[in-house]
Amino acid sequence: MSPAGAPTSSVKKGGSAKNAGAKNASSAKNISRAGRPRREHADQRHNQLLDVAITTFIEQGYSGATIDGIALAAGVGKQTIYSRYPDKEALFSAAVKRLTERHVFDEITADESLDLEESLALRAGTFMRAILKPESFALYTLLQREGHRFPELGRVLEATARIQLRSPLTRYFKHQIERGVLQKIDPSRAARLFMYLAVGEVNRCLLLNAPRPSEREIDKYAREIARLFLHGLAA
Repeated sequence: MSPAGAPTSSVKKGGSAKNAGAKNASSAKNISRAGRPRREHADQRHNQLLDVAITTFIEQGYSGATIDGIALAAGVGKQTIYSRYPDKEALFSAAVKRLTERHVFDEITADESLDLEESLALRAGTFMRAILKPESFALYTLLQREGHRFPELGRVLEATARIQLRSPLTRYFKHQIERGVLQKIDPSRAARLFMYLAVGEVNRCLLLNAPRPSEREIDKYAREIARLFLHGLAA
């Protein structure tokens, strides 16, 4: 055998081993990648199911909604739902949790360079727009329909509103009191009263099934809230 033959054979064997190793590594990576989309797809399908359940519960109420109807609307079999949720109540609880996880409200923010009335008007408008968002409105609708049956709904909404809306507003009022711009009052109570003025229009829309106010109407209502809150009705 020629001296050059052995090394050539050795290189070929080594190259084959290296190529096989590369292929195995590539296959393992592809398997790993293939697993991820399947999980993501399953999560996406599950979220779609919960979104359909939310819509059904809002439109038909808890009593009117059925697992059969939700499965049909979601394009899945009943057993797919029962494999995750033992009954309708468990599905309803999961649907409400899904709704609150959508970051229902945006925190109130406003330009601190504005005067007090302008700043309050901006905050009232921000609050009304936040609560009129589809997800927020859906949660309020569920509360109106099913709050007596599921009191935890009210607690969920209260906790969400407190963290994302009332707490920032309380801090704002506390700051204005410390500056001497507002009279001394419990800032948390002031925030609650201010929010009650703004939520009144939302409640009207819910109770009367009235159309959502336009952007112009929201701005007008927000200015009236700020003016009434600061100056009352005295001439």
